[in-house]
Amino acid sequence: RILLGIDMTGELFGIGCWTENAFNSMEDSIDYWENIIGVDYTFSSGWYVMSEYYHNDQGNDDCNEYSLNDWMRYFTDEAKTLARDQVYFYSFYPITDLTNVGGSVVYAVSDNSTLLIPTLEYSISDDVVLTLFGSVYTGKEGAMYSNDMGNGAIIRLRAYF
Repeated sequence: RILLGIDMTGELFGIGCWTENAFNSMEDSIDYWENIIGVDYTFSSGWYVMSEYYHNDQGNDDCNEYSLNDWMRYFTDEAKTLARDQVYFYSFYPITDLTNVGGSVVYAVSDNSTLLIPTLEYSISDDVVLTLFGSVYTGKEGAMYSNDMGNGAIIRLRAYF
């Protein structure tokens, strides 16, 4: 495998902008591209928004094309995605000095499925943060974010040292 890449980061009219592009030249399989383009902005109120578009040539255009091998490669982290095109959105808002509320939306354009991730973060101290994450899958059966994946929540206590 030979990987050639380029990334650019900057600001346009006060909006953060970036792109990351990689060409993967494969010895034993088909060459492919991976591309990300993103923007972010923080409003004066502290509200932060970020969005990215991700394209991966190895992904499929249709969830009916997902094979068992595709799913196994995805679950074992050999593949970053099943869907060819995805859009990510992340936002948070500081409701107090110690508490942020926000979340993420992950949308697989190729199979029309969505993952919602509501988030609540509380700063216990300068070095300890308690976070509650939810996960809600809304896609049809067989889609990357199928509602068959189940919904849930995670509580994380993170300490920095």
